[in-house]
Amino acid sequence: MNKSKIKPYAVSILLTLAVGGLRGFLTSMGMDSFDALTKPPFTPPSFLFPIVWTVLFILMGVGAARIFMTEPTAARNRALIVYVVQLAVNFFWSIIFFNFQQITLIFSYYVGIKSFCQSHRNYHSAASFCFKIIYLSDIAPNR
Repeated sequence: MNKSKIKPYAVSILLTLAVGGLRGFLTSMGMDSFDALTKPPFTPPSFLFPIVWTVLFILMGVGAARIFMTEPTAARNRALIVYVVQLAVNFFWSIIFFNFQQITLIFSYYVGIKSFCQSHRNYHSAASFCFKIIYLSDIAPNR
C-alpha cells in the first residue's frame, strides 16, 4: 500500500480513537453509576470494555477511510456526514448517560440518531457494511 493510501486510514483511525479516548476520559468519573447498575450475568468484565471499544473505533476509522477514498459523489458525502454525526452522537451519549444519568434523554437521543442513520444508510462496500454491523451489534444491547 503506497503512502497516499495509508494517510486517509491513519488520519481517520487516529481521529476516531481521539474521540473515543476523550469520551473515555470525560466519562471516567461517571463510571460508578455503571458499576451500580444491575447487569445480566452475561455482561463482560469491565476490563474488556476499553479493549472492545478500541477495536470498534479502529474498525469505524477503517470504514470511514474506505468511504473517503471512493470516488467523490453525493452519496459518498452523505455517508461521511452520517459517519461524523454518529461519531458525535457516540461521543455525547456516554457523557449524558454516565455523567448526568439522564436515562430518558439518552433513550430519546438514541432513537433519534438510530432513525437518522437508518434513513441515510448507503454502504459503499461490503467491508464498510460489515464494520458497521460489528459496531451496531456491540452498542445495541447496551442501550
